[in-house]
Amino acid sequence: MDHLFADGVKDMQVANGTVRFTLVQRGAGERELIDVGRIIIPVNRARDIITALQRGLDDVADQIRKSRQEGKADDSAVASH
Repeated sequence: MDHLFADGVKDMQVANGTVRFTLVQRGAGERELIDVGRIIIPVNRARDIITALQRGLDDVADQIRKSRQEGKADDSAVASH
């Protein structure tokens, strides 16, 4: 399996029953974008795939939020002793 690092999406196209996202990395210049790959998914599955990705990101955000809240609680307990 190949791995790509991308920190942006340059464009999205719909063609021949597929949705195509061009992934990019930011280059050395502030506006420089370097194409690194393309995700191609069937248009009839796009909503399910994107919803699954969003749910996964929401779960990660909840875990980070909980971890930060626990850290603040730990800091408060240490400060009060």
